[in-house]
Amino acid sequence: MSDQPTEQQPAPQLSLADLALMAQTINVCTKRGAFNAEEMRPVGELFDKLKAFVEAANKAAEEQKKLDSVTEGGAESKDEADGSGEGEAPEESS
Repeated sequence: MSDQPTEQQPAPQLSLADLALMAQTINVCTKRGAFNAEEMRPVGELFDKLKAFVEAANKAAEEQKKLDSVTEGGAESKDEADGSGEGEAPEESS
């Protein structure tokens, strides 16, 4: 063994774009007849899982983006933030 430290390779990663590309590849291969009939069910199930995962992740990212934009805007005061309206109007007397 050598005494020289080895460089650590970054952990392999998959992005949502990679997963979407996998689903698209499966779709193209299916159209071109790359799979035998007995292979169609597991390939179709994998395609459905990939598609559902990518759609759910994109939806979650959009919702997080909306939350982030609301949070960045912030409220001007605590009363506006909680919607309680405390101290805004005097009480009516009867």
